[in-house]
Amino acid sequence: MINKIKENKLLYGVILILIVIFAIGGVFTDYVVTQRAEEIIVDEERYYDEVTLTNLEYNFDKDTLGQKTYIATFIYDGLTYKSYVDHTFCFVELIEGEALDLMVHSAVKHHAEQEELLQNTAYIVSYNEATKTLVITADGFAGSGSISVEFVLTDELAVSSYTVTSSESYKSDYNEGYTDGSVPFVENNMIDQYVAGNATIDAVAGASEGTGDAMQELIALLDLFLDSMEGGN
Repeated sequence: MINKIKENKLLYGVILILIVIFAIGGVFTDYVVTQRAEEIIVDEERYYDEVTLTNLEYNFDKDTLGQKTYIATFIYDGLTYKSYVDHTFCFVELIEGEALDLMVHSAVKHHAEQEELLQNTAYIVSYNEATKTLVITADGFAGSGSISVEFVLTDELAVSSYTVTSSESYKSDYNEGYTDGSVPFVENNMIDQYVAGNATIDAVAGASEGTGDAMQELIALLDLFLDSMEGGN
């Protein structure tokens, strides 16, 4: 009986020691994680000052369109670099220069977001050279990627036909100023204006400004793409 009590005390003692070790270890781990996170933030912000974004342009290379949305030109440590970035300005691939720390590319993204060298509310998703099919997405009133248009182009690179996919909601009970057709009436109307050769693309009266603004950006990007391919209407 006495031996049993001693064994139980020893067992409880071991368990108590383990609990203390795990508790201290947990506190230490939390401290390390917190400190490391703070160090990363400080380190990242240091790169903001060391990176200068000199140019941000659309990538219209038909072989790399899609994920490689933009071309960023930037200076770091006295050298000039070029990289492909996606539509959220995240690094995809280096074009010119040696491999860099990801913190540098994070700084490029930061500058692209802050300095607004171009609009990124509309962006090219894909282009199929064989079928002459171009897909452009825009951020409308309903949020990110709420409007998507698939254009089928002619051999002369003019718009042959198009299909709109939209989650906009300009014809709603709370939007009494709008009296035209259901979605995607506004999107279709504005693209039709472009195809007809209108110099100015007007938004539809009463519809959400977010929809009209997004479509104007989308059409402007379409026009830039067609011009880059030596087309256009």
